[in-house]
Amino acid sequence: MIWRKLSASASQSVSGSIVFGDVIQVRDVSGDVSGLAAGRTLYRIDGFRHESVPLSLQEVREQPSKLLLAHRQVVPFAGRGKQLGDLGAWLDSDAGLDVRLIYAAGGQGKSRLARHFAGQQASTGWVACQVRDTPTARISSVPIPRSDRPLSGVLAVVDYADRWSFSHLKTLIADLCDFGVRSGLRVRVLLLARAEGSWWTNLECSLESDYAINATAVPLPPLDDQIDRGELFRQARQHFAAKLQVTGTDNLPIPPGLQAELAFTQVLAVHMAALVAVDARRFGGQAPTEPHTIVAYLLKRERAYWHALHNRAEAPAATTPEVMGRAVYVATLAGPLLPWDAHAALTRAKVTEPGVTTIIDDHRLCYPPQDLDTVLEGLLPDRLGEDFIALSTPGHPYGGEGGSKPDPLASTIVDDLLDDDSPAVWTASTITVLVETAQRWPHIATAVLYPLLTKRPELAFAGGTATLARLADLPDMELPLLQTIATLLPKQRRVDTDTYFAAIYNPIVRQLLAGIADPVVHARLHCIRARFLRDAGRYEEALESAEQAVAAYRGIATTADSAEHLPRLVESMTVLSNALAQLGRHEEALLPALEAVEIVRSSADTDRSSRLAGLLNNLGIRLWDLGRREESLAQLEEAVTLYQQLAEGQPATYAPEYASSLNNLGIRLAQQGRRDEAVERIELAVEIRGRLADFNPAVYRPLLASALSNLGNALAELGRHDEALAAAEKAVLIQRELAAISAIHWDGLASALTNLCNQLSDLGCHQQAVAPAQEAVAIYRQLAITNPGLHLRHVAASLSNLAKVLSGLAKHEHALEAAEEAVAIDRRLAIAHPVIYLPALVRSLNNLSISLVAVGQRDRAITAATEAAAISRRLGNG
Repeated sequence: MIWRKLSASASQSVSGSIVFGDVIQVRDVSGDVSGLAAGRTLYRIDGFRHESVPLSLQEVREQPSKLLLAHRQVVPFAGRGKQLGDLGAWLDSDAGLDVRLIYAAGGQGKSRLARHFAGQQASTGWVACQVRDTPTARISSVPIPRSDRPLSGVLAVVDYADRWSFSHLKTLIADLCDFGVRSGLRVRVLLLARAEGSWWTNLECSLESDYAINATAVPLPPLDDQIDRGELFRQARQHFAAKLQVTGTDNLPIPPGLQAELAFTQVLAVHMAALVAVDARRFGGQAPTEPHTIVAYLLKRERAYWHALHNRAEAPAATTPEVMGRAVYVATLAGPLLPWDAHAALTRAKVTEPGVTTIIDDHRLCYPPQDLDTVLEGLLPDRLGEDFIALSTPGHPYGGEGGSKPDPLASTIVDDLLDDDSPAVWTASTITVLVETAQRWPHIATAVLYPLLTKRPELAFAGGTATLARLADLPDMELPLLQTIATLLPKQRRVDTDTYFAAIYNPIVRQLLAGIADPVVHARLHCIRARFLRDAGRYEEALESAEQAVAAYRGIATTADSAEHLPRLVESMTVLSNALAQLGRHEEALLPALEAVEIVRSSADTDRSSRLAGLLNNLGIRLWDLGRREESLAQLEEAVTLYQQLAEGQPATYAPEYASSLNNLGIRLAQQGRRDEAVERIELAVEIRGRLADFNPAVYRPLLASALSNLGNALAELGRHDEALAAAEKAVLIQRELAAISAIHWDGLASALTNLCNQLSDLGCHQQAVAPAQEAVAIYRQLAITNPGLHLRHVAASLSNLAKVLSGLAKHEHALEAAEEAVAIDRRLAIAHPVIYLPALVRSLNNLSISLVAVGQRDRAITAATEAAAISRRLGNG
């Protein structure tokens, strides 16, 4: 929806709010009302409740852990002056939309910081809201704070960002970006997570390349340099004593290890120590002071509450304390869940007596869910819930000390929850919680997590990239298990997994490299990692890995049997050449491509033809990028001939490569004016790729779209415009579907849109051609932000294309703006790389000359045309 005031009538009313969700009809609207349609994905946006959530004395005495929750705001916020100042400056920047990640270990105070900062903005014209990735989406209204100041913008806080689905998180940010553009408001997205990791790297790259959105990550350090732990303990002790109405707490001793032990570096750990000290005082007992005994004390108090509910005289809970403990175990691993999923989870875990519905109702009494549509809320705060999982599971070193007595049946619950081959709705949460718990409790890794993954290694991927990265980084992760997980990576590139598997392969390779001394294995791992990173669009990292692979294989080839290792050296050179080309470093990219061809030509390899064909194809493209076109065509034609021979003997193996070589050759033949030959080659490539896409769409649909787009261009050159338009429209349709899955395909979409624009223009449909031309320019602009070496030339070409379309509609002033910008970009590129970019400058200058004539600037038009002619003569074209 667009931000505007709507006319009023009777019935429903919305006043001074931002509405999130698809509203079918709203009446009686007053004040400024903004809207964001949020129906495309399952997330929930709500306003912050900045005032403290009240708790009765009975409630906090029955369950003291409730006082630890950030939204209760029992202990006033302290410290973090620098972080608050930085966030304030970030909020006030001029950017329309900006994304920031704050990351730190659990219990460090991320949520408290975000809540405090959001509360500060209520009087400054900012609307603060919190976003959750939930199983249900609901229309919600966030009130606009009353202020004399005009509305400044929206601050959206996203907790557990590293546990979100990548596509959901990216879609949320895209929706907020669209909302900001439509409403004219600034939007800030504050993400909170335990670690930055590869999930963040992928999101950061995607946001910057797809939407030109700035994204930064900032670690949240411990509070030690801002507030003394002892002072933090005393402050928390005072406020907990007030809530629990306990006197005589001023002299309660600080735990001996509070200032020095690593376990107390988190704010939550200090608060837990203070809470336990006060609660123990209420009972006249001695408070525990060791980190694990403090946790055990709080869990013992939870169990006491379960006993009290079960044994009370009036309306006792039917669920026994033992069963309630198992229900809490399931909830902390799997929840929160929708009621029917909760029923299935408890049934699967064999937590069924005295009845699943009864258990759910009793659990909801103990732990009311934050989302009223769900049940089985886990034990909070998260750190306490993870400690409960750890201390309830046999294998920890503390036996039955305090509240840490393990449940013999706990070890079976995880297996029962995940015993089905089909993934359940709770699978991702369960794996994530186990991995997080294993960070601090080794027995969860060795006794639960590793045996589970040994039996079902595919579950390692269930929690997403952040969870897998943290799993791979566990200090006692065994190498054989990592190798097993690595074997599940796809053998072929797939459009829905490029970014995902590039993200997870880094930690796995790092572990493998640390555990294996064999230089051959090292070289191979670097080469594989470079390919994954390249396919995910992370070209700088891919280049670094490719360089390491080439260097390693060169060293191996000089000390071992060169015939055995030369094929791997050649493969790594090809990866290196492609990585350099993707970064726009075309002269450097040619050298490894040439060397690879020379090595294979001089070898006696029995598989020489297949290797040589691929290398010739790559070399032909590298030569074309440098303007050496006749040499390029010779290499590409030889590659087609070799692949044709190979495909005739082994079509299943070589048909894909044959199609690629045909497509590559056809593109270049068309650009050389050999149009009939070009159409013949590309039509055959489309036919082959169409059959392959029917068999394996995830791999071959991107290639089919590319060939269709190229076919459209070649057909148009022959005047077969209706056929060209049909091919171009089909290519755009496929590329849109691919781009919605992975940002790596935005380049392909922009190219297809450009071709569609050309076909429409050739048919005289100039008005319909404007939208694809403008969209192509927008996409290339975004891509050029992070990779100018590759995409600036595409920005210039798409601007020239847009100028021609606008000229066809007599929008000459707008056409001139686009043409002038295209010339400016091409001129800058031609100064740095004249051989490559001077031909493009000639085209953009001629296009500019036409636009200048149309607006009556004939002197400037003559100057541009004269310069274009002079360059053409210098290039030997005129």
